[in-house]
Amino acid sequence: YYQDGMNRQNQWTKQDHYAYQIVAQSVVQYPLVALEEKPAQFLNAESHYNTFAYKRYMQMTKVERTIVASHIGELPKERLSYAQTIKKVKNFMKKDMRYDTQTKVLPAGANFVQYTLEETKRGYSPQYATIATLAFRYLGVPARYVEGYVVTNELVKDKQSFAEINVTGKEAHAW
Repeated sequence: YYQDGMNRQNQWTKQDHYAYQIVAQSVVQYPLVALEEKPAQFLNAESHYNTFAYKRYMQMTKVERTIVASHIGELPKERLSYAQTIKKVKNFMKKDMRYDTQTKVLPAGANFVQYTLEETKRGYSPQYATIATLAFRYLGVPARYVEGYVVTNELVKDKQSFAEINVTGKEAHAW
């Protein structure tokens, strides 16, 4: 049983089991994507996804927008390139946040973004990923927050194909 990213739960132990197939050339459409002139079918499909991404992954509340704007500053008059946007977000995160796994519990009724950026100025992957996602959205780049597990080379070292590996909270991460 395998499908990339699919989860099945053992009915008796209630443990989650994930199965993946690692394929050397998993991006089989990359040559098509890299072409200077893309086929109409590809462009049509991409335009539908872009519409979806901009509708879904640009959402911010007014409060979030105001808080992020107060830290990043006014939006530039012209849209930044992706490279410029990434650099701006990295600089913002480096300046306004400190990595710390011992963060304080969010007080009841507090706004997560405001508390993180203006009170603690600390966090680890969930805080970093949340703030970075909102920064990208503020700067006009669709972004989404994702949680999962980082399966490192050390975890799979000397394992046979389809062997079971154990991941713990240590491997939990957010992007």
